[in-house]
Amino acid sequence: MKSLVQEGWLVRMQGRGTFVARVDEKLSPVNIGVMIYGPALKEQWFFPDLLRGITDAVEVERANIIIIPFDDETPGISEGTFCRCMVEQKELHGLLVVSEELSEREICYLLSGEFPFVLTRVPPYPDRPIASVCYNHESGVRQSIAYLHELGHTKIAYMGGQYSKYYASLRALTAFRAAMAEHGTRISPDWVVECDYSGHNAANLAHKILSGNTPPTAIIMGDDRFAAGVYKAAAMKGLSIPGDLSVIGYNDLPIAGALSPALTTIYTPRYEMGRSACEMLEEMILDTGNPAERQQELDVRLVVRDSCAPCKEA
Repeated sequence: MKSLVQEGWLVRMQGRGTFVARVDEKLSPVNIGVMIYGPALKEQWFFPDLLRGITDAVEVERANIIIIPFDDETPGISEGTFCRCMVEQKELHGLLVVSEELSEREICYLLSGEFPFVLTRVPPYPDRPIASVCYNHESGVRQSIAYLHELGHTKIAYMGGQYSKYYASLRALTAFRAAMAEHGTRISPDWVVECDYSGHNAANLAHKILSGNTPPTAIIMGDDRFAAGVYKAAAMKGLSIPGDLSVIGYNDLPIAGALSPALTTIYTPRYEMGRSACEMLEEMILDTGNPAERQQELDVRLVVRDSCAPCKEA
């Protein structure tokens, strides 16, 4: 976020928050909050693209974008009153929630007051009328499995994100199991592991996966940040990528093209997510409508590079 301030995209106001700089102060603005988990602000691959999508979607002459970071220690978070305080203090007209870390109590508060808000990065809840914009995680997993099957791979491991914590990661895991079953492919329990999104434990997890009597010939990852650890583990086991082990990532981060071999991955449209979510929120501010009718899943696509090859065992 510091770089965005330096570039003039954002301006900080003491006691008020962080705002998009291009605002015509002669008009009475609509205040749109962007509530984001603090560590995500450090994800240079994600937040700048999302913010540019948001700013391109708003009518900048009549809207303020207010960045509202939070973490587990932020006052009001543990009590479930953070959203209420922000809505009142910053005189918000609508809210974009860019996080899965917001508690159930906070979401219930927003729902009870019929306050306009849109969830991003979170798949739609089928039983709850919550407006949302997310990636089609199921499609990404299915594209990865289909591509590996074309290359003759049937021994496929899955290093997912924190599916015990995040709904989006759980849906991706569910899609992996379903797609493997549809292809008639057995899943070894030892080949399905949960990795912290920092990727710090990726090497150890990959080493365990590859140390079995019958190791997989391919690994699908829930995030490109796991790749360095997987590559390291493969090298320690004397396996070449893609000769002995094919690897597919997720998100198409800058690291994907910088790795050797360059990582085949799933591209996720971050700019489009920000733009679509902001357009949806503006519609809700102007028209109450039914939030359940405003649930959008954005297409993702496979980006083929150099980390996959035909299976030697096929």
